[in-house]
Amino acid sequence: MLDLRHGVPVHTFGPGVLSVDGHRTAILICHEQLLTLPMLSSLTQHPNLIIAVANDHWAAGPAFPNFSEPPLILAFISAMLGSMTQTPQPSLARQMASQAEFIVNNLKQTDYTYTENIDVDSGVYDCDCSGFVGFVLERAAPDHYAIIPKEANQLRPRAFEYYDFFSSLTPESTGGWRQINFLCDARRGDIIAWRFAEIEEGHDTGHVFFAAETPVIIDSGIFAIRVYDSAAEPHFDDTRGNEDGEFESGVGSGFINFTVDDSGRPVAFQFAPSEDFVTLPIAIGRVELLP
Repeated sequence: MLDLRHGVPVHTFGPGVLSVDGHRTAILICHEQLLTLPMLSSLTQHPNLIIAVANDHWAAGPAFPNFSEPPLILAFISAMLGSMTQTPQPSLARQMASQAEFIVNNLKQTDYTYTENIDVDSGVYDCDCSGFVGFVLERAAPDHYAIIPKEANQLRPRAFEYYDFFSSLTPESTGGWRQINFLCDARRGDIIAWRFAEIEEGHDTGHVFFAAETPVIIDSGIFAIRVYDSAAEPHFDDTRGNEDGEFESGVGSGFINFTVDDSGRPVAFQFAPSEDFVTLPIAIGRVELLP
């Protein structure tokens, strides 16, 4: 139980919004309603619901100006709502990508490991690829995350399960997910996964990650996609590495190269500069509004 006698931890690098019954919700408690940083932090993540709670006890007495008058609080909230209505609401997929990007840009420690250790307050993201994708997806789109099948003995769906689920979707499928067949149609926030033919205990089952950008053609028949993921080694032009301030593995962002078949479907990938292209089944999924 949290000991409130000594205050609560500052959540400086945490998300500015939470999912509440499917709504992206900014929660402002007490004097946070009069501070710039909490409001701006929430605004940049495009909430569509605001919950503002206060009992005004902290502002009682002659030492405080009359900041707690309801009209002033309402003015702040009105300004936030005005900003929200003036800014187009990004798609759910782009919101997920933004959360993944925020983690990549603000993490303090990361390592690729099958034993998940994620501490948002400390900026620690020790996890494998499915742990990172599952963590972001569960926070940004919990109802969509719950649809992905997982094994009963696993904390989160593993990479091969994302592939199996995406590849099972048809044009008639409903329920918040759509399969993207052609690599050139992939967009920011889409989830891409491949799987190995044999699933072995204690080994990777494939790989899963967020597309950070639209694919670009770098050579005849070769596409490059910047991704957000947790990986055991850096990709091309990667934030991970051996330089000061870099981490050799774990959560980061870099480019993965792909080839496609005659119809434009992805068929092979080049994971890192030291590796050749590998042919494996690849599937792309995109979140959509739930019915």
